[in-house]
Amino acid sequence: MSPYIKIISLVIGFYSLSACNVEDLSSVEEVSSIDATYDESTTKKVESVEVTLAKKTLYFVKNLREFISRYKQEDEAVQSNEWMQMALATSDEEKNKLWQKFTAASSEITNSRNSEYEHRFRVNAILLRDELRSHLSDYSAVDSVYINPTNYFGYSHVANDIETMTQLLLKGNSP
Repeated sequence: MSPYIKIISLVIGFYSLSACNVEDLSSVEEVSSIDATYDESTTKKVESVEVTLAKKTLYFVKNLREFISRYKQEDEAVQSNEWMQMALATSDEEKNKLWQKFTAASSEITNSRNSEYEHRFRVNAILLRDELRSHLSDYSAVDSVYINPTNYFGYSHVANDIETMTQLLLKGNSP
């Protein structure tokens, strides 16, 4: 309950108290009890919203990190395969063909990764970031990374930033 409402209810309570009999004091105590219950209820709801937001956010971060890990593994598999085949290649022509093949494979993975982030994570990352920031005062970070992360460092930055804000939210809104 806001301080203004409390002051108004105290003033109203004072005037009603001066106009009532001693037997009516129990109703004033009931109003105070209702105010305390309302404050507790409001606090619980706010805490509940923050806990729910934190759970959803951490689930999102878990999925984003799994996405990062999966694509890192694919990239590493292509790169290790490339190096093994390049080491076995004997002619420049064969090496050029292998280079083109692995460059195309690497580009395909990059395009697939960027597309999946765009369709699966981007909007939720931005919405979660904005919602978390609405609960945190004086928190700032690099926003452009959320829109178009270009590599694993960018994706990891998004996951780390959202996770940091979630931890701050659970600790009590202090950056």
